Parts: sequence; C-alpha cells; structure tokens
Amino acid sequence: MLNIDIGGAKHERTMKGLWKIMDIRKGSDYIYDINSGLTIPLPDDSVDNWYMSMTLEHVLPHLTYYLLDQLRRTLKPKGLIRVIVPNGMTAIKWFINDHKKLRQKGNPSKPAFFPDTDMSRLFSWFYTPDRGKKSGHSNAFDEETLLWYMKKAGFRKVKFMKYNECSEIFKGKDYERYKDYSLYVECKK
Repeated sequence: MLNIDIGGAKHERTMKGLWKIMDIRKGSDYIYDINSGLTIPLPDDSVDNWYMSMTLEHVLPHLTYYLLDQLRRTLKPKGLIRVIVPNGMTAIKWFINDHKKLRQKGNPSKPAFFPDTDMSRLFSWFYTPDRGKKSGHSNAFDEETLLWYMKKAGFRKVKFMKYNECSEIFKGKDYERYKDYSLYVECKK
C-alpha cells in the first residue's frame, strides 16, 4: 500500500511507516516541488491515498488545478485524498469581529517586512511572499473555492469534514493546532 503525505516533511507523521513523505525538503521519500509545474514522478493509478495538510495554499494559483490533477492521476481507483487548508472566511470573520484571534500564536505568520497591523495579519492568510527556502501563502480558499478546484480536477464524492473526522486511513494525521481555522475535505478518485 502506498500512502503519501505531500508537503509533510515539516511534521513527518509517517504513522509507523504507513505513510511516505513527498516534499521539497531533503530527506523526504520523494523530492518534489509543488510549484515546479512538473509531472509528479509516479505512474498513473499508483498511490492508494494522498494527504495534504497546510500545503495547497502554498501552490501558485495558476498551478493549483495542475497539482490536483496530478494527484488525481496518480491516485488508484477508489483512492482517497484528504486536503486541509486555512479557511479564508474564518480570517475575514476574525478581522471583522475579533482582531485578537488574528494575532493568536499558530495562525499564519506575518512576514517581518509587513507592518504589525490587523490588516497585515489578515493579508498574511492570503499572501506571504517567498521567504527564501520556503514559499509562503500564494492562494486562499473558502468552501466554494476548494470545492471548485476539487471538482475541476475530477475528484468525486467531495465531502467537507472536521478535524479528526475522517476515513480510517487518515486517523492521527490531522494537526490539532489547525483545527479552529481550517477547511477539511476528503474526495475519491
């Protein structure tokens, strides 16, 4: 069984070897730059399950569909993908109703060259320029936008879920620190 956590090198939750890591970082099982526009170096129908947490928002908007299409291409029939992204609507609601929540530790970080204002904190959810070795946020999602991308890439049975509400294969993969401001979606090929 081949399960791949794309962008997962930072947390390295391999779940006792059940998951392989695909990332730009050295030491990953598969080295791949999600913004390269290159074909994922895996055959069609070769991956049982994909997991992507806090990664898709780092993909350049013009490459988002392409990456998702590559993930679908490599997924086996009836395979699953779980995608977690920051919910842009949550950030907007916090900006309007509760500025303190924008400044909570664990939220998307504001680059040092942005002024320390609430608007900069909100903007950091949607865009943080390249900061050297790792790319920042390049895209933003709400339910409607994420659903559009998943369907356009050909995924079916798109189901929005919550933190730790998931298919058995993904149990233990979600990160608690993201639970209050993220969108969770699972789809089948």
